[in-house]
Amino acid sequence: MTGTNQSDGVFIRLIYPAEEQSINLCERHSEWPNWYPHQNYKIGYSQVMPPRLSPVARFLQYAAGDYFIPILPNLKPSANKFPVIVFSHGIASNRTTYSNICNQLASNGFIVAVIEHRDESACATCVPSKENSEFNWLQYKKSSQFVGNEYDVRQVQLQIRVNEVQRTLDLLRKLNKGEQIENIFNNYSTHSDECLENRNDRHIDFKNVMDTNKLILAGHSYGGATVICGLKEIPEFQIGICLDSWMFPVKEIKPEDVKQRLLFINMETFQSESSLIKMNQFLQNSETVEVWTIKNTRHTDISDFPLLIMACSGWVKSVVNWLIPLQSNANPYHIHEATVSMCLNFFQNIFDNGTSKAAQIPTGIEITKGIKLKTI
Repeated sequence: MTGTNQSDGVFIRLIYPAEEQSINLCERHSEWPNWYPHQNYKIGYSQVMPPRLSPVARFLQYAAGDYFIPILPNLKPSANKFPVIVFSHGIASNRTTYSNICNQLASNGFIVAVIEHRDESACATCVPSKENSEFNWLQYKKSSQFVGNEYDVRQVQLQIRVNEVQRTLDLLRKLNKGEQIENIFNNYSTHSDECLENRNDRHIDFKNVMDTNKLILAGHSYGGATVICGLKEIPEFQIGICLDSWMFPVKEIKPEDVKQRLLFINMETFQSESSLIKMNQFLQNSETVEVWTIKNTRHTDISDFPLLIMACSGWVKSVVNWLIPLQSNANPYHIHEATVSMCLNFFQNIFDNGTSKAAQIPTGIEITKGIKLKTI
């Protein structure tokens, strides 16, 4: 976290290939960061639910316990030069919601900066307090709380998001130059897994490890809309990845205003006809745009939620799937693997001219190319 508030700072989790590759992750499981970085994120997720389900959601969170992400903090990055992905989350999410997909991308040789947006679209987030050494917490704002029509409010949020993308890119460039960055978390103990080690030269580890000529902007749902708007306003990005993008906030952006290569990966049951028509405008406008759909999938399959549900005990899993259907019948690990494979193949065709070996789609996952202009 940098800056003094949400207007001049940015809040990211940086995931990268480590220099030491012989580490046994399982033996060091006690160091894995919690999927809930703070208890307020549990509260935030439960408050996103309809009022009648919020108490049930809190009970299920208690019954299911905590989850941990199989990564290790504060390792020295590999000395290679890696392409950079800036990732934007969807509505009611945060910087850990897409940990599995982001970790897989990092494992395939990318540095991934996951933004936690502070536009009141995250399930919960925080900013430094001016009064004391604590954080001020920002909760998710539901559309029923908006003053004015939703489209106008989303435009304000979208601009905040794109500004945060720009500040993230500026931050990464400073790190890549070896410039020292003040991490606000170093002054707090409540988010210890986010803190850099107490070394004055920690920033030197990241000098020249990023290939800033290979910049990718990716996001899910509202994050997909952020990608489209971000590509329009920040031409330094060469590629955009829209994972089941919510097209309503960008319905007035003209396809010709987005010059970069663009990949849409849709889940089958989310997209409306109006969204597909908008995607088709991008597809028809340029030979550099691809649209794929993963069959038999839900909107939330891109996130970690289906993985968390799989880890629940039998009765908790049954109750969750009955009350809040967040998981399709397809194996979520295979869905994530297919998504990452499609992304890697898209990157390879651009950065390596298609000379690298194509990543394979897992058995049992069906994908289709193009758009069928009907409600699905």
